[in-house]
Amino acid sequence: MFPKLLEIKLAGRRKITRAEQKKAAYYIILVSIIITILLIILINRNRFITISELDDTVSELTVSIESLETEVDSLRTEIDRLTNDSLYMEHVIRGILGWGREGENIIRFIRVDTTEAVN
Repeated sequence: MFPKLLEIKLAGRRKITRAEQKKAAYYIILVSIIITILLIILINRNRFITISELDDTVSELTVSIESLETEVDSLRTEIDRLTNDSLYMEHVIRGILGWGREGENIIRFIRVDTTEAVN
């Protein structure tokens, strides 16, 4: 099972038995596995942090996407109303341009820049 190299005869000592060879091989394998796991944990520590940060970013972006989808839906509704409802279109145009109908009194409020008024 194990190569002949494990059957080393130490200087003036007895020959290592097959059971001792197996036991030594299991210890070597066990220590190798433990060292490998520790190295993976130490080397990949930053990757685990990065993954949790990416999860947080994904959550934030998901909320942002949902908000933008809501805004897109409201803008589509606005577009639909502007293309199909002439009264609404007139209302919006009159508000933007400040136009009025005959006989209406238009009152315009002018915004004053408070920083210029103080100086």
